[in-house]
Amino acid sequence: MEDIEKHFSDETRQLIGASREIALQTGFDYISSIHFMLADCAAGLTGSFNNFFDDQSVLKKLKESYRVKKIWGSGKKQDVVPLSAELAKAIRRSLSLYLHYGANAIRPAHIFLAAIQDNESEIAKYFAGVPYCDMKMMAYYSAIGELKESEVPKEKENDFGALQYDKIQLEFKSVSESATQQHTVAIILGTLTDKRKLPIVALRKELQHFYEVVEKIVLDRPKVHNILYSTITATQYHVEEVHINKLLHDVFHAKIVIGNGVQQFILDARPSDALTLALIAKAPIYTSAAVLGAAGIEMD
Repeated sequence: MEDIEKHFSDETRQLIGASREIALQTGFDYISSIHFMLADCAAGLTGSFNNFFDDQSVLKKLKESYRVKKIWGSGKKQDVVPLSAELAKAIRRSLSLYLHYGANAIRPAHIFLAAIQDNESEIAKYFAGVPYCDMKMMAYYSAIGELKESEVPKEKENDFGALQYDKIQLEFKSVSESATQQHTVAIILGTLTDKRKLPIVALRKELQHFYEVVEKIVLDRPKVHNILYSTITATQYHVEEVHINKLLHDVFHAKIVIGNGVQQFILDARPSDALTLALIAKAPIYTSAAVLGAAGIEMD
């Protein structure tokens, strides 16, 4: 988490500290996303959650419900109060939002949006009955200028258009069947240097040709990806790299870099299509530290 904390704005640091005090005062030995929101309301900063609610009774009820929690049993003050798993997850995901919007630092708005988009977060659970709460929250933060798009390109490009960032190379590991969603599977990509994995979830029907490429099945007729690869090579170009370059609202985005040694072009693509083409062309696969930090997991 330290590698993310260095990107915090001053307001975010202040609210994390205030969240710790609120957690202790209300009888908790961890900091949840609700404590973070209550700290934001109490601070009354510009763009505070206080101004998000049209019906202030919703916020009043929340504050009262936390005020009646039992006081922490031991009565001892903890110097270190850990983040809950759901708040830590929201903070990791906020890194990709901060980078996407070109902000100078991770602001509270980025963390709130990351939390409300996660059904397992305390904020999302509390507001589950509020229709389109995540969209309303995004509209609110956009209206007050917290989500202003940066004028700086998301990925810097050199003279030939190649993506420039601290690239982390990945390799295909396996395909994992979903135990809960019948129509989805996950392509598991892994780093070359440690145990971190990046699962890319896709619809099963989108991966039919991906399976065929993985299993080296010889087809009677070429599929779309084969035709695209043949077209690229016929024009004396080749697939140089594939990038899983962005994670926005829990959706991965990909780019395909093709070149001929003199000129390069960057194509937007679905991750499933980009990865299928990468396997056909035996091209390297990359992602960024932001994407891996937001969605990566450690597993053997």
